[in-house]
Amino acid sequence: MADGGHEMAIQFKPDEDNTQMLRNAFSRFISGVTIVTTASDQGPVGITANRFSSLSLNPPLVLWSPAIDSRRFTFFEQAEYFAIHILAANQEYICNNFLKSPFAFEETVTKRNIHNVPLIENCLARFECKKSAIYPGGDHIIVVGEVGNVEIGDGSALTFFLGVFASLASDERNFGHSATLGTYEQFCALVRARSWHRCNCCDGICNIDTGIFQIRLEQCITLAR
Repeated sequence: MADGGHEMAIQFKPDEDNTQMLRNAFSRFISGVTIVTTASDQGPVGITANRFSSLSLNPPLVLWSPAIDSRRFTFFEQAEYFAIHILAANQEYICNNFLKSPFAFEETVTKRNIHNVPLIENCLARFECKKSAIYPGGDHIIVVGEVGNVEIGDGSALTFFLGVFASLASDERNFGHSATLGTYEQFCALVRARSWHRCNCCDGICNIDTGIFQIRLEQCITLAR
């Protein structure tokens, strides 16, 4: 510890021997969770993705990045049309199902659009896209899609932070008093008061419950007690 209780920051130059450390650094960025779906010669397919971003309003463009070494890569590299679904907090099971299988539509309410792309219902938002461009991105590709149709829903968001699922409340009253944890010292005092534990698997504080985040302990396999 240094600086009145702050842990020392770690600096490193990314290389092939410390990719896990780089992954750990990337995981500090909290993201939403999406399912990307498309039609294929094997039927409807889907993939879980958190590498997604809006890109442009005019024209309406989004981007996402599938991994080249994914067994589902060919489906989405070749797809002319696809849909990106931003999952609500109560749709974590959909994410888990698609982590296991690209054909996990059995427990999911879906319909098809005019391009035969499967559309998952009751999401926070859904973007029906036509492929606009593909760019190389190291061990991923960057897929740019032009948005042809949008659907917006209500609810809390499913998020991903430090390798753990969490929920981000949509209730605006929460954002008024909980959007910040205050100073580091105040946060540490809150951790001690609530007997939170540091998690070995994600090196983060588990069970954060401040009105915005509710990170479930069961998502973390190993706890330091």
